[in-house]
Amino acid sequence: MAAVPLSLQVGERKFITTKDTLSKSGFFAALLAGPWEGDLLMDGSYFIDADPDIFDFVLKYLRHGTFPLFYDKVRGHDYRLYLAVLEQSLFTGGIQRRAGGNASRHKALQSVNMKKNSPSRLSR
Repeated sequence: MAAVPLSLQVGERKFITTKDTLSKSGFFAALLAGPWEGDLLMDGSYFIDADPDIFDFVLKYLRHGTFPLFYDKVRGHDYRLYLAVLEQSLFTGGIQRRAGGNASRHKALQSVNMKKNSPSRLSR
């Protein structure tokens, strides 16, 4: 049986996905398990109040289970973008479900902050 498409309006962008993909997140699994009618728009899509550019990476993670890589040979890693995606993922339960909760959240944020503030990064 084919998965039924589900439409999300995130900020000013529309995303099409499936209930199976969203259910990988505890946040969305809970929303989809009960009535989610308060955020249902007239066109049948569900409204999510989030940054669509960041949510795009969260949805890709839920689909494929692969963390995004934000690296440029000249500028190195984009730690601000990593933190933004991590925070949005933790809010929607995407990473927390797989990484093991608040301890992993703290460890992930600490790792990004340590790399961001490393002596080699600060000397540039």
